[in-house]
Amino acid sequence: MLQEFFPILEGAPMGELWVLLAWAGLLMIAWMFVIWIGQRRRRAGGMEQFGWTSGLACLAVLYAIQGSGYGPRRFLVALMMTLSAGYLARRSWVLGQPAEPAGIRRLFFFECRALLALVLSLPVALLVLDPWPAITRYEWAGLLLWGIGMAGQILAESRAAFCAWLVWLSFTVAALETPYGAWTFVCPLIMLPFLRRSEPPSGEDDPSPVS
Repeated sequence: MLQEFFPILEGAPMGELWVLLAWAGLLMIAWMFVIWIGQRRRRAGGMEQFGWTSGLACLAVLYAIQGSGYGPRRFLVALMMTLSAGYLARRSWVLGQPAEPAGIRRLFFFECRALLALVLSLPVALLVLDPWPAITRYEWAGLLLWGIGMAGQILAESRAAFCAWLVWLSFTVAALETPYGAWTFVCPLIMLPFLRRSEPPSGEDDPSPVS
């Protein structure tokens, strides 16, 4: 178990959650460092958005494997987050941005994105630790919102930011019955401006890949 590497947290209130987040934070820091190196070599722009969105998909897999909660719930929320974050990461990669410097100062910005991804993953972290042996009504409601949002994104080619926002709201709704779940309402609020940025400029129906 991960607790073996963080014995000081073992047995503390919400200790398992903090251990899981500690490992998730280390993973995101390492991943964003790799993305920063990639941007330096490619001289491309906007790779930090691809980095933290694809990193969210990695965190979902980590949470599903290491969580101790109800198995079907862990699989369900991890699949939802992986598909959601993976779709946004793909859009970030395809749209791209003009080339920009990737010096040491820029690395700090990349690692701030790692922290952002960690915060946005909180609802999933809470859900994978929930031992209740059944899918709750809040989780069914979250799944419904997620399905509507994902369908809206795909049909609108990611131009409907509201549909994309529903996807990220769905994780907070699903987590409402977990301890501190209500606090995760901050996550979809944080996500909204990034969803707006991920939309292609008006009139561009066929964005070109990152060079």
